[in-house]
Amino acid sequence: MGIKNLVGDLLGYGRCPVTNDTYWHADIVSVPYSENSGVLISARALNDVPKEKIADIVFRMGQRNRTIKNRYSIEQIANQIPKECRRLTTGL
Repeated sequence: MGIKNLVGDLLGYGRCPVTNDTYWHADIVSVPYSENSGVLISARALNDVPKEKIADIVFRMGQRNRTIKNRYSIEQIANQIPKECRRLTTGL
């Protein structure tokens, strides 16, 4: 992952808030924290990180978006992982 992250950093790609992997050439999923909003994370996190930890990070990031009403609780987010996580393509 070191070289991949270095290249991603040089190209200006963001990083996953859970695994700290760059999004360059990564499988990405959206974890919802409300009905219409979610946080992008590396799909690898779904296999390597407990869903409770992912839910905690997603919940805290969702709290930053003050315009969203009816945010899910940490428990609701955790219960949606992985079945409600939407896989995205990076086009790379």
